[in-house]
Amino acid sequence: MPGPHSAYEGLTPDAREACRLDAVGTSREDIAQRLGVHVSTVSNWRAQPAYQSHLHDLLAEADRAAIGQARRAREASMRVVLGVVARAAQQLGPDKELGPQELASIGRMVLDCYRTVSAQVGPVERHAVEATVRTLSDEVAAARLIAAGELAPDDED
Repeated sequence: MPGPHSAYEGLTPDAREACRLDAVGTSREDIAQRLGVHVSTVSNWRAQPAYQSHLHDLLAEADRAAIGQARRAREASMRVVLGVVARAAQQLGPDKELGPQELASIGRMVLDCYRTVSAQVGPVERHAVEATVRTLSDEVAAARLIAAGELAPDDED
């Protein structure tokens, strides 16, 4: 939210709305149409230092929000992973070591959970989940190769 001495105060309500629309990626033509003004009016607003300053503030706020969402998504993803690993370890029993086959099985379970989670979250969280799924897919593939004897554990990259 802009401070008490921000450039936001120097903008008309239409210019503030244009700035908000601009911050979310709305085209100049669409902004003009929505506000019932000429495209050149939107261009003139965009050239004003107050508009540029407010747009910068809005984008910085959006960046902070996106970073927070990504962090929360990563934390939620890790809770899912830890829960799946804990369930798998319980099923194997306290004396069983996790070998390549068990790790591949756990990996498949984790991937299934991630796919379920990614279908239920927004775009920022989905990006974080998909990046984790790609990493886990690589790990599962490596574990399968190790289990099949086609890759030595030291050969992993």
